[in-house]
Amino acid sequence: LFVLIKNHKFSENYIENCLNSLLNQTYRSLEILCIDDGSTDLSNEKISNLAKKDSRIVYVFKENSGVSSTRNMGLERVTGDYVMFIDGDDYIHPQTVEFLVKGIEDTNADVVCSDFIETFETNHRQGDFQDVSFNILPLDKFFDTVSPFVYRSSCGKLFTKRAAKSAVFPTGISNGEDTVYLFKVLDSASCVAYTDAKLYYYFRRHGSASNSEFKPDLVSMIDAFLILCEYMYERKSDFLLYQSFLCLYKAIFS
Repeated sequence: LFVLIKNHKFSENYIENCLNSLLNQTYRSLEILCIDDGSTDLSNEKISNLAKKDSRIVYVFKENSGVSSTRNMGLERVTGDYVMFIDGDDYIHPQTVEFLVKGIEDTNADVVCSDFIETFETNHRQGDFQDVSFNILPLDKFFDTVSPFVYRSSCGKLFTKRAAKSAVFPTGISNGEDTVYLFKVLDSASCVAYTDAKLYYYFRRHGSASNSEFKPDLVSMIDAFLILCEYMYERKSDFLLYQSFLCLYKAIFS
């Protein structure tokens, strides 16, 4: 698992909740890479305290260079068979990893996705799931079935290491980098599987990148989707090129 701690001053309020949701997973064989993108708050202290109690946490501090380069560093360092991304202010259901691993093993998919809950609470909890079923989806059905959050975010998914390393996050872009990465992975993936079980808790806080008023750097989202359109055009991936244009259109008019 790869946890991204961004360099804003709010991380310290949520990072323990995020990490505890990982440490309490029913699937125990985890490597939890915490890549700190130059935080200046108490995040490092809180992570270090948890790492002393649980050796599965690996803490790496780097100078602030943005989300993409931070995630790319995580991809270089992973040693396990699977990769999962989670932002430091989000958290996951205790059975998430167990079911996503089972989903890959049962379907032989390169990417398995769960649905998500958008919440303003740090303790949003559901009861245990008895079982979770995954459906293999061709790309056209995938985009028709899942919500925009699922097909535009790298979070809430488990990737085989081969699939995860088949692409990198584009640097120099502060919005839309997730979608560029995920679309490139989907372009090379053997198949995708999905469950509508809500296993990922997407925490919405005031001032977050996806929940804030317009800022000039949001224009970089257009740059991201232009890069994506050019990539899919060169790859002759007509369906993903079509989806990339839709994302570009929505980015411009939203």
